[in-house]
Amino acid sequence: MTIFEVTDSCVRRTTKSLVCASLLLASAAATADNASVPTQIVDLANKVDGVHPGFRAFHAKGVVVEGTFKGSAEAAQLSRAILFNGSSIPVTARFSDGSGMPSVPDGAPAMPRGIAIKYHLPGGTDTDMVTNSFKFFPVGTGEDFRDLLQAIVASPPGAPKPTKLEQFFASHPPKAIGSLPIPDSFADEEYHGIDAFIFVSKSGQRQAVRYLLVPEKLVHVTPEEAAKQAPDFLFDDLAKRIARKPVAFHLKAQLAEPQLGGGEESAVPAHETHRRYRALRRSAAERARCRLWGLVREAQPVDAGRGPDPKRTSYGSFFAFNDPDGSA
Repeated sequence: MTIFEVTDSCVRRTTKSLVCASLLLASAAATADNASVPTQIVDLANKVDGVHPGFRAFHAKGVVVEGTFKGSAEAAQLSRAILFNGSSIPVTARFSDGSGMPSVPDGAPAMPRGIAIKYHLPGGTDTDMVTNSFKFFPVGTGEDFRDLLQAIVASPPGAPKPTKLEQFFASHPPKAIGSLPIPDSFADEEYHGIDAFIFVSKSGQRQAVRYLLVPEKLVHVTPEEAAKQAPDFLFDDLAKRIARKPVAFHLKAQLAEPQLGGGEESAVPAHETHRRYRALRRSAAERARCRLWGLVREAQPVDAGRGPDPKRTSYGSFFAFNDPDGSA
């Protein structure tokens, strides 16, 4: 009987503990369900690539550089934003691999590469531009991107067919998905804006655009050639190039054709054959150009106890274009 009484007491305590645990789990689940879409996306990304303290959930492996930008006269006709008024604007940019794993090899296939640029405007304000080597993004909203990540998490190797990922694409057929070739250098890749933004001219005319960063030359390698390279070959190459001379890009704008459909702010642009471009950055040859120099290499994870180091973690984390006067 003594044993039974003790056991019964333990059972009662265990039952109470389980009830409390169930309530806590239910509360956590409710909190997760009520979390903002960006928070849900980051949490799912951590499930896909794992949690790496001190590194961001996407584009974990990166390098920061500095440079200048000067808008062209044509850009000033398209937009009244301070960014395009023709003055020399200092910039901080971050080249990165698209994976959430800090140790991913640079030559990994099916992985976008990116450039995020923070423009330091007069008066102490900043504006951001995020581009990557995806020509098109497979989904058009944050909610669909969250659902895509949920489908990836629920489709491990060996998952029953059709997998959740296959079911997702069956119900969300992408309008267009670009290929992801591997560049021989960060400096020899073309980078595309994911979203469209509205330019407002001084006369009030509105024009939907997408950003495009074009290199001096476009060079890709095969997966077999990339597999023979060192794990950090893109970062090593960029350091050597910048040590020799500035790296230059041509910033252009893809102008939307309203009659082609797709919506002004859609993440999936109209077919490439209907694109037309305007140069937004002026060089001596009146071409769009952005010079980058002054290499700052990411080497150590951020100490979580002292907060994020902007040189390592903030550039490229903002998926928006914010102009101080409220319009681009």
